[in-house]
Order: sequence, then C-alpha cells, then structure tokens
Amino acid sequence: MKVIITMVCLVLLHAGGAAQQSTGSAVEQVWSGEEAYWRYVQSHDLQHYMTLWSDGFVGWPLVTDHPIHKKDIESQFQSGRLSLVIGYELHRESVETHGPVVITFYRVTTRLRQADHSESTATSRITHTWMKEGDTWHIVGGMSANDSEVK
Repeated sequence: MKVIITMVCLVLLHAGGAAQQSTGSAVEQVWSGEEAYWRYVQSHDLQHYMTLWSDGFVGWPLVTDHPIHKKDIESQFQSGRLSLVIGYELHRESVETHGPVVITFYRVTTRLRQADHSESTATSRITHTWMKEGDTWHIVGGMSANDSEVK
C-alpha cells in the first residue's frame, strides 16, 4: 500500500511540475529560468544547472577567450577557476519574445569569494537566448561581459 501511495504522490508531483512549466507567459517562464540559473550557481548545483542548457548551446562567457558549447560548461563550472558566488542581485533590463525564442538582457551584481578567501563585487551584462524544446525552455545562446557604467 505504501508503494502505491508513493507512486501516486510522485505522479501528482510530476504532473504539478509539468503544469507549472506550461503556466504563465513565455517571458515569465524564461525569467524564472534566469532566477533558477543564479540559485544553482550560488548553491553550486551542477546537476540542476546543466538542465538549463540546450545540447546545441553556444555562447561566449566573459571568463573565456572564445565561444564555448554545452560540453564545455560543466568543465568551466567544476574547474575551480571560477570565483565562488556568495551573493547576487539581478537587474532585469529587457525580456523579449521573438517567435519561438525569448531573449533576456540583464545585469547581475555578484559578491565573489576567491580561492584565497578574499571577497569582491562585480557587475556583468548578460544576454541569453532561450528556446522551448518540448515542454521546457533551454538556453541556446548567450554572451556576458564586464559592466562599466555608461556616462
């Protein structure tokens, strides 16, 4: 009996998650994905972080000299060369739907801890292009750069 109850609960949880994925506008769903992205970065949750990326992803993070693909993201995440994010604040600039894609533009201010335990703050500009694959939005492209105030 416990097995049946457990299975019913799992089915209901999965159905609830699927319904949540399809509710709300594309803009709201994608912005939720951006918020999840930063939660996963801060908690160093590689498993969930990797679910955000399309297998065909290509992008140019500010920490690399050239664009990278999905296969490179995991090694970047695990390399230990990246500073540990201990806090962040998102500054949404624009989230726009263009046919089957949604493009986000935002700034993120991060509090970082380096390997030597020193801390710093940095602001970056981020853009991600999301595309719905099946029932799930994935990041298919992106670019980031250090932010310098425009005067």
